[in-house]
Amino acid sequence: MPPRERSLIILAVFVVCLLYLSRLDHPGFLTPGEGRYAEAAHAMVRTGDWVIPRVNGQIHLEKPPLLYWLVAGSFSLNGASEASARIVSALASLLTGFMVFILGRRIYGPIAGWLSVFILLSGGTWSIYGRFVTTDIPTIAFQALGIWAYWMAFKTGKRSYLLSMGIALAACTLIRGFLGVVIPVFTIFGFVLTRRKWGPRDPLGWFYAILLILVLVVPWHVMLEMKMPGFLRHYLVENHLYRFVGDYPPRGASYLSLSQFWLASFVGYMPWSLFVPAAILSTWRRIQENGSRHEGEWLGLIWAGSVFLIVSISEARLERYFLPACPGLALWMGGRLSRFAEGKIAFRPGWVLY
Repeated sequence: MPPRERSLIILAVFVVCLLYLSRLDHPGFLTPGEGRYAEAAHAMVRTGDWVIPRVNGQIHLEKPPLLYWLVAGSFSLNGASEASARIVSALASLLTGFMVFILGRRIYGPIAGWLSVFILLSGGTWSIYGRFVTTDIPTIAFQALGIWAYWMAFKTGKRSYLLSMGIALAACTLIRGFLGVVIPVFTIFGFVLTRRKWGPRDPLGWFYAILLILVLVVPWHVMLEMKMPGFLRHYLVENHLYRFVGDYPPRGASYLSLSQFWLASFVGYMPWSLFVPAAILSTWRRIQENGSRHEGEWLGLIWAGSVFLIVSISEARLERYFLPACPGLALWMGGRLSRFAEGKIAFRPGWVLY
């Protein structure tokens, strides 16, 4: 890496951290969800029970424990406060940006890396939820880490990246539940189908990755079932299946229709959503002209497309459910805009990048 680029990275990291990590306690908690997650973490610190989440003394089993553990760890180090609770999501947001940066840099080049992370962190809804106490951003961070690890395994064939992918997917499951791992799995399978190859030909590495996921995910679920018989049925059926089909909405929320969700996604991704139709047309023309040789364009597009496909099929839609698509969109659009910045494509009226 050239010294000039290294200096730019250090400066950019300093500025972004200053913006994302400052004044995390202003304003106070804005949603009931923030208060519930923070209280569950505080209860773990207060009672010493790190297995069963509790809110106001009541058992709270809507989500797995990893977010509570992370926030509780922050409370143990920094004391219980809004800033201590929110720093987990803020750091996860920065981790997602870093994953998008290194993917964009590796796939397209340095300019694309910078553009991709700028597009991600400057998106309207992302810049808001990136500082909230939610399961969304930490889950997305580990999804991005898992997809990056798979990409590196695909390009290098190294088993260590498959194992890193397994750890990341286990973390997704322990933050958001089994639905948290669906998006990276869909992305990987979609990429495999378009490339017609699995990537690393290492059956033992794949076995170890899957085994690692099970070793990390299963114990907490088994422990809860032993302590509270019937937990798995409530957790898997009500919190996963019923929630996916829209029969179990979150407290204080109502689901959106499909058209409302797409409109909320378009508005929430402003200003970059204005360029999405043009980028789709540009990518389609590139595929028609050059076939499917550019693997990176497929990765970002499949990543974002998997999110919109899954949420569109489900009846459970909230305005923030497009957030897992943001890293994929940023990677894909960063690559398209980098070609314009490098003079490889021209900008024409109608926002179309040819």
